Amino acid sequence: MSWPNLLRSGILVAVLALLAVNVHAAVPTQELAAVSQQPTTVKVKLAKDEMTKTKQELAAVSKQATTDGDGFRGNSSWSFSAEALALRRDGMDFVPLVVDTGSGATLLNANDLDLDYRRGLKFSASRDIGFLGDLELEYFRVNQLGTSENIAVPNAEMTVYGATFGTNPIGMEYNTDLKSLEANWRYAWWDGRIKTLIGYRKMELGEDMKVTDAASPPRLFKGDLNNKMHGWQLGIEGIIFQRGRWEIEGGVKYGKYHNTAKFDAAFPQAGPAAIFHAQQNGTASAREVWLGVNYSVTDNLSVRLGYQAMRIGGVALLPEQLDDLKVPILGELDMDGNPLYQGVNLGLQFNW
Repeated sequence: MSWPNLLRSGILVAVLALLAVNVHAAVPTQELAAVSQQPTTVKVKLAKDEMTKTKQELAAVSKQATTDGDGFRGNSSWSFSAEALALRRDGMDFVPLVVDTGSGATLLNANDLDLDYRRGLKFSASRDIGFLGDLELEYFRVNQLGTSENIAVPNAEMTVYGATFGTNPIGMEYNTDLKSLEANWRYAWWDGRIKTLIGYRKMELGEDMKVTDAASPPRLFKGDLNNKMHGWQLGIEGIIFQRGRWEIEGGVKYGKYHNTAKFDAAFPQAGPAAIFHAQQNGTASAREVWLGVNYSVTDNLSVRLGYQAMRIGGVALLPEQLDDLKVPILGELDMDGNPLYQGVNLGLQFNW
């Protein structure tokens, strides 16, 4: 073989060798690319599976933590109730209001004022917030819980601060109103059968009294008194018995409140100068208990019937301000009032 032919053969062998190397190098590159893509795909799939699992777990926790709007078991998110109240009030001191100036006998005292049942309204709304908790807003009021008395006895006169005045017959009209607004956070225990609560409450206890005699008009006496309370409270409520569509529940609350009491009084027959004003701050309290029976008409609608009682302490009651001279002279009030409100309620509750 000549030198040119040998050179051409060498070049051809070198080219074929280079092609062979490139072919073998391409296969590992493709395999490495496939391998590099495989872990990424696996990672994406694992991430998606983890997210799905997390969502399922959160949904399960949310479903388990959800309680019904009344604070007990169920899947309702909202609850509204509207109830009619019939309340009466007891618990005033023995304070003479009308006496017989001839014999000295007491013809009417504060404890005789019959504050019998009066109608009122009660509304509540609650919203589940998950994790076994809900927020509750409740409002009730009872207006014109009062009485009218007419004492037509010879020598009957009104007695105030140790003095007597007026001309037979003596007529007395006494009214009191009670309003309450509270917001509570409730937490469920024992599968929602028991709930503890902490909340903030505002109450207003207002009273007025008008006294007339044979010389009226003008009136013999006119007075207005108002207690404004606000503060924190604790409570517990729960299901006592449950069977089928019937349920018995109950609860208690206790709160301490700052109270500002204001009293304005006038004796119109004695002239424009016979007026005075008294104001005092103090600490009031409220102890409340309730018991109810619920009947579920449907899964979302229930009928409610119950009894409730609330003892309020540390308030000023108007009749109890008329026997202590420190009220008109020093402008101080008797803050030892301890009235008891009690009665029944009937209404409907809607959940969804």
